[in-house]
Amino acid sequence: MPQPNTLLTWADVLKLCVPFAFALVLIWAKLAYENRLERNAKRMSLWRSISDAQGNFIRSVDTIGRIATAASANKLVTVTFDIPGGLVEFANRLAELDTYNAHIYISYSSHIQIVLSGIESLKALNVAYIQSLGGETRERLVKAMGCQAAAVRKDLLTLARRELDVLEIIRQAEPSFDRQIVDKQKKIIEDISSTIDRHVA
Repeated sequence: MPQPNTLLTWADVLKLCVPFAFALVLIWAKLAYENRLERNAKRMSLWRSISDAQGNFIRSVDTIGRIATAASANKLVTVTFDIPGGLVEFANRLAELDTYNAHIYISYSSHIQIVLSGIESLKALNVAYIQSLGGETRERLVKAMGCQAAAVRKDLLTLARRELDVLEIIRQAEPSFDRQIVDKQKKIIEDISSTIDRHVA
């Protein structure tokens, strides 16, 4: 008896592959859509967080300057700083979702960490100053506090510039966002620069 033909024809192969390929396309489209929604949401959140905190930047630099001035006069100024942890989270996630601009988000996130580290070091010096008994140890701490305060001011200026980079690429992607926020950030950078120069002088 003749054996049945068990070989698949091209038509049979297409019948098997087309549904599979179509399912892959649907999965890819769904992921792309979800990533776009998350990317837009993270951009909005980061934009709002930066714009809401713009007014605090100058005050922070001024306060750091007062710490340095007080240290040079053998006095102590105790302050508290708060940089929302969500900024690092948003920036790091956007680096994953927007790979073309990932370097900008990563640089911004890294500079937040640098500022936070500098502030923690300044706090530690303040504590050491309070606990010191005076004499040469206190004099060395005062000098260290002044140097650390100067470094933090410069780090804040760099962070302001990285925030401007972030605002510009977000607005490039979202032209409906308020251009004045970007312009305000540029003015903040100018003011911080002049504030640093004033304290140096």
